[in-house]
Amino acid sequence: MPVEAHGGGYLRLRKMKYGGSGKPQQFFLDAQTQTIKSANWRGRSINIEGNGSSPYLYMRGTNARWFQLWSYDSKTSTFVNEKGKVMEVNKGS
Repeated sequence: MPVEAHGGGYLRLRKMKYGGSGKPQQFFLDAQTQTIKSANWRGRSINIEGNGSSPYLYMRGTNARWFQLWSYDSKTSTFVNEKGKVMEVNKGS
């Protein structure tokens, strides 16, 4: 099930709707800021809630602090931040 940024805020699992733009479900790794941004809300990046102290992710204005910085590990298909928190990419989703 794909991830969607609901209203540019919290991330949630959601079935893909046919006929929609799908933009709330499209994300990219911004090489300049090292953050994962939403195609629909380009000024927002995936953020670890509680300034990194929580297991939950949501969208927040890009500030490129450690709880928004990610690098992709192609061997394990995961996104990892400098503190070792991991976000897994499963079957391209």
